[in-house]
Amino acid sequence: GLRGEGGGGGGGGVLCVSDHERYADLPISSALSALGPPPRLLPLCCGSLCKYAAVALGSATAFIQHPVKGFPRLKTWDHAAGVVCVLEAGGRVSDLHGAELPMSGARAFVPGGGGVAVSNGAVHEDLLAAAIGAGMWWRGPPAVEMESALAATAARRRLRLPFLVCIDRDGVINEDVGSPGVTDAADLRLLPGAAEAVAALNAAGAHVCVVTNQSSVGRGLLSPKGLQRIHDKLREELSRSGAWVDGILVACDAAGQGASRRRKPGPGMLEEAMSHFGVGPANTVFIGDTITDMQAAVAAGIQRRALVSTGYGATVRAALDAEGVDLPVTLVPSAGQTAGVPPDVLPVTVHRDLEATVRLLLKYGQLNVPPTTNGNGVRSC
Repeated sequence: GLRGEGGGGGGGGVLCVSDHERYADLPISSALSALGPPPRLLPLCCGSLCKYAAVALGSATAFIQHPVKGFPRLKTWDHAAGVVCVLEAGGRVSDLHGAELPMSGARAFVPGGGGVAVSNGAVHEDLLAAAIGAGMWWRGPPAVEMESALAATAARRRLRLPFLVCIDRDGVINEDVGSPGVTDAADLRLLPGAAEAVAALNAAGAHVCVVTNQSSVGRGLLSPKGLQRIHDKLREELSRSGAWVDGILVACDAAGQGASRRRKPGPGMLEEAMSHFGVGPANTVFIGDTITDMQAAVAAGIQRRALVSTGYGATVRAALDAEGVDLPVTLVPSAGQTAGVPPDVLPVTVHRDLEATVRLLLKYGQLNVPPTTNGNGVRSC
């Protein structure tokens, strides 16, 4: 809950934000006096997002980070999120005890919904850069402060790019092991560059949501607990590269009659993702490896969709190779089919893999660059 102490907008008023009653009465007067009298000061005493929301709503202009022994990574998340929130509010950053907090593996939440991934040097270049660039102060080595200041402009720009990227799982993020799919966490292996691609999306402020059909659960070949273990393994593998996904949506029913609207090619899961993250089709991207994925995107009204040539997409890649077409390419409607892709999902851009797709997306803000048509319905980018 929120609890106000002292005066309001001016002077030394303090707004305490906490998700636990005992923090509301934390004695902080002596610590605050050493920092000077900011207009309103917000002590960070817990890991709840309510404190970040307070800054987003303009209730506070600064954070004090309270380090906790034995939990440096958790408090790093708090610190990173606090920096972003303070940036948005135009305040300053400090440490309750003057101690330098660990910087690796941080995760931040941008007020207003966008997420920012931070790991290793990216913390200094992005979050602390933005903090110093906004006129805030961070107690750290001079070299870090200088490096951060130089990167401030780019950091602030990157923090303002919230959008939603939905990604199929098997054959896009991890290897497709064939029917009935991954049924044991030990068999889940990330495709080369996939974790780095997700990390790049995180760093750009995108929401990343996995959208996957897993009929093996509905057919009794995989238990819900087994599926959870697989997704725990997926998150663990991604985290090794400083990446994460903000959500995983699964359709467990089998294909055929009686399949729900959630199961791709139905748009249900994509609509759920857009509703959850508050993002419309115009600001949503879907990346998959099957025609079914592309049909789901079309049904959900998502115009920016990419077909990767890993997993089942290898068949499209083989057809394009036979036509002598290099990737990436945009397939456009033609009289029949183009590279085995039915007209109802065209136009669609075909990329080598997830990493190549994300690279182009972040460079141009779209999935294809101005193409040229070679006369057979294939446009080379």
